[in-house]
Amino acid sequence: MWNIIKWWQMKRKGWVQGKFSPQYPEKCMNLKSGKLPFARSSWEFYMFNMCDCNTNVIRWGSEILTIPYIYDIDKVKGVHKTRKYYPDIYCEIKNNKGEINTYVIEIKPHKQKNKPDKPKRRTQKALKNYNYAMCEYVKNQNKWKYARSFCDGKMWKFRILTEENIFNGEI
Repeated sequence: MWNIIKWWQMKRKGWVQGKFSPQYPEKCMNLKSGKLPFARSSWEFYMFNMCDCNTNVIRWGSEILTIPYIYDIDKVKGVHKTRKYYPDIYCEIKNNKGEINTYVIEIKPHKQKNKPDKPKRRTQKALKNYNYAMCEYVKNQNKWKYARSFCDGKMWKFRILTEENIFNGEI
């Protein structure tokens, strides 16, 4: 309960990131390395609290997996570099049948999940913002493609959660 109160206080003050102190430390995998999970947004903080307090979650961790991926824009530039992707949440959840399912979860705003619209006005600033959004979109698509492949190989499930999923109870 304390974490929910802290989350609301942070949200009211405009703070959107910080260390998360789990109420059930035995479930949090980050603590094995001596570090508290770090929420980079209020949505992550909310999800950390859900993972921590949900009795069906066996164990969970934040940014504990490393998935190598190749960024397509690097290929276009002639750079052959393998990058590292750290998904937001790893969790193991017991379902109604008693089976344990493993999830790798990425939390993103809905607008970053879809291809950006071309700007209506072709000003320098609008084009610059569009190019940045497009690069982020391509990078996210590359990360998610490699994450899906990584998870499929381990029989895990990869999920991308947005504000629509998190706050409408679709998790």
